[in-house]
Amino acid sequence: MKLRFKDNSIRLRLSADEVDLLESERIIQCETSFGAAMEPFRYGIQIVNVVEIEADLKSNTVLVSLPPHVFEKWAESPQVGIDYRMGVGNGKFLRILVEKDFACLQKNDLDDDLPDDDA
Repeated sequence: MKLRFKDNSIRLRLSADEVDLLESERIIQCETSFGAAMEPFRYGIQIVNVVEIEADLKSNTVLVSLPPHVFEKWAESPQVGIDYRMGVGNGKFLRILVEKDFACLQKNDLDDDLPDDDA
């Protein structure tokens, strides 16, 4: 699973296998280590009974939560992405994108001019 931050946006890109894994396990988590003296940075996505799409940051972990009906509609369709704006107060929003990373099907406005990598 790939994670990108840009300004007030977060994007998760899942491979076909990861979409299948999320469907069966209801959660996927990844981590990146920055050295033995620091807690690893973790990020993930889960399917839970929430009213709307949510993103949360606690204890070095970013977790995106999808309602089951949103995940099912997206996973079973040719729809590439889910695009949601979560209010964060003071009239500001966090843009949350969850995309199928099957073959870079379309350019997104969060993409920069660099080619996608496999990392």
